[in-house]
Amino acid sequence: MSAAEIGDLVEDGPGGGRWIYTDRRGGTPILRPLYGGTAITREAAHPEGLRVIKTRKELRAESAHFL
Repeated sequence: MSAAEIGDLVEDGPGGGRWIYTDRRGGTPILRPLYGGTAITREAAHPEGLRVIKTRKELRAESAHFL
């Protein structure tokens, strides 16, 4: 299992792009685009290979900086 947690910015395998890990359904991570609405989601193509780019805590700290 990947070390990624819900809310983390992850990369979904090699060349898989950057996504926000939003949910887990039936053991499969559900991802949404970093930029874009929450209506667009997909299952992780490489659930075991999710690589954490930034944790949820780091993302929140960055967004608080801009407020």
